[in-house]
Amino acid sequence: MEAAGPFVGEILAWLKERREEAKSFGFVVNNFRYLLLTAEYHLGRITLDGLLEGLTDIQKAASESEDPVEQANGLAEVNYAYVTFLFLYSPLPKEEIVRRGRERVREVLPKLMEVSRAVNNIQFNRCIVLFLGAASLTGSFDEFADIILETTVYADKVLYIHTAMVREISRAIFDEMIEKTPRAFDGVANRDADYITKHKDEMRELLSDCCMFHDIGKFFMLDVVENSMRRLTEDEFSLIKEHPGHFEHIYQAVDGMDERVKCIRDCALMHHLWHDGTHGYPAAKPTKNRPFADILAIADSLDAATDYLGRPYNEGKTIDELIAEIQSAAGTQYGAEAAKALSSKKVRDRISLLITEGRKDVYYRIYAFNKL
Repeated sequence: MEAAGPFVGEILAWLKERREEAKSFGFVVNNFRYLLLTAEYHLGRITLDGLLEGLTDIQKAASESEDPVEQANGLAEVNYAYVTFLFLYSPLPKEEIVRRGRERVREVLPKLMEVSRAVNNIQFNRCIVLFLGAASLTGSFDEFADIILETTVYADKVLYIHTAMVREISRAIFDEMIEKTPRAFDGVANRDADYITKHKDEMRELLSDCCMFHDIGKFFMLDVVENSMRRLTEDEFSLIKEHPGHFEHIYQAVDGMDERVKCIRDCALMHHLWHDGTHGYPAAKPTKNRPFADILAIADSLDAATDYLGRPYNEGKTIDELIAEIQSAAGTQYGAEAAKALSSKKVRDRISLLITEGRKDVYYRIYAFNKL
């Protein structure tokens, strides 16, 4: 390593000299600086504070670059490195580490989102995944949740709108089921039917969280999801089928998964798997959280089939036609109890309003204000 040091330094100096000749080398320069810093830290030549200060300097240099590729990669990669080293090696109390990590992540987000759209899809995708990797280290799932939703609004508004619509449709189905067939939820989040009946609001909020985070695996393939104004090709669809299994790749649980987070994870994993497990994707063993996944699967299908704004290629079908299709597949593709709830006129009317005027309102709020 001693011999390699001067050699790497010579390359770094050469790149810096020619930075004006080829600005695309800027990211390479920052990469060398980053690698050099981490090597010096692991060799004991600099302290953690020195490493973090150096990473801050690299990030500042990247943010001031005129090259959007250099800005985006510098902000995303160096931010990820900073937060990772802070969490792995800092002797500070955990509360202070979490505070500093969250502060750093929130500081970087607006600038990263501002410049990322100027780079190509693959680079943008990489920046988002790195950013979320840093955010997932900043504490519990609740602390991560706000970051992931805020990032979704910046990164893919149509994806955020989809999750919000799925949440509202799911609530309509849940409200009917909890009144008519509460025992259908027995075992969800490791709770029995009596507890669930007495804590309806708590379970409703858990289902809402399952909906809002069911598609975060799509952050591994934003360059494909972005093509929302046309149908996917067969190859693209093969790739998109991987997204339900990516929840754990994005949320790197610091404190482990409690029953609530496991329920969210299970719904993400199973929302494209048929209720009877014979078709759909990916292959997964059913869990006690299947009743929530059943609701989510129906809501996901209804929103995808009726989104005439984000998916203008959709064929026009009435809500009654779609409900009839779902109920004809009850017990096979869809859960029977969740499908039965659609027979209620109150539920049908509520969903019908959601997918028409309600959808317009959600689109307006997200595109105008970046929030619901």
